[in-house]
Amino acid sequence: MPITWKKDPFQSEQGEFKRVADDASPNSKAALENLNYLKLEYGKSSKVALNDNIWSKLGNTGSWNVKTLDDLFANLRSDGIKRDVSRIVTQFIGTGVVNNYNGNVSCPIIIQYADKYCEVVAGNTRLTMCRILNIRPYVVIVKTDW
Repeated sequence: MPITWKKDPFQSEQGEFKRVADDASPNSKAALENLNYLKLEYGKSSKVALNDNIWSKLGNTGSWNVKTLDDLFANLRSDGIKRDVSRIVTQFIGTGVVNNYNGNVSCPIIIQYADKYCEVVAGNTRLTMCRILNIRPYVVIVKTDW
């Protein structure tokens, strides 16, 4: 049984979306408008397979260059946020006795700006696990006009 990729509700990553909106805004009123805009655009977005062309150029992640578990931990330490890697591994393999990947994984979220530059908003660890396990990830790409 393959991995089931799921698109989580906007609220599950609202803090990350708020960070993006704040960074793109000159003031708090504009930040709130941009956050509402991101929520609307996220609602319109669907899951897609992440192609190598986008993944290899993706900002705000080092996942493309990861090949080993040592690389995984180095990549995860780079932003200083502690994560429960065992929980993330379980997302990929599921629970119980399994012989393949049959987990339920939240799609990483990518912002695509008007100039086509893309960066990870949420899901760096999931992308890194995909790279190590040689799994093609499904992502949600939120396109903006800024």
